[in-house]
Amino acid sequence: MTYSEFKRAAKKHLKICECLIENCNLSDWQIKEGIYYLSGYVVEMMLKYRIYKRINFKHNEDIKNLNRKDISYQNDIANSRNGHNIRYLLRKLRQYEEMALFKDIEHYYNWSINIRYNGIKKVYDNDTIRYTYELAKRVFEKLR
Repeated sequence: MTYSEFKRAAKKHLKICECLIENCNLSDWQIKEGIYYLSGYVVEMMLKYRIYKRINFKHNEDIKNLNRKDISYQNDIANSRNGHNIRYLLRKLRQYEEMALFKDIEHYYNWSINIRYNGIKKVYDNDTIRYTYELAKRVFEKLR
């Protein structure tokens, strides 16, 4: 797998979110949960993509070959504790660059892949779900 596949996955999930926002009833909590989960996944994938891009990782090299002193695939990208933790990934990316958008990404600090099994613990209103999607869209555009 090359790191461009992170961006490809993010784009696919963003498109699904767009379809859900435009074509589904946001009063259905399962639709909201899906948008929230997929939007967070977009952000996670784009943070990973941007990390590889900022460290000038070779486009055609397997992502598993990342093994530097400051960051590695095994400890930082694939590790289930760190690799799906948006706060952690953002902190790693901030080692290489800073931008105003990063403050907004804090919206996702409570996001977890466990949502797919446990659901959202908090009830979100439609405006918050739309904001979550729009922010994921901005993250995609800025980090690509």
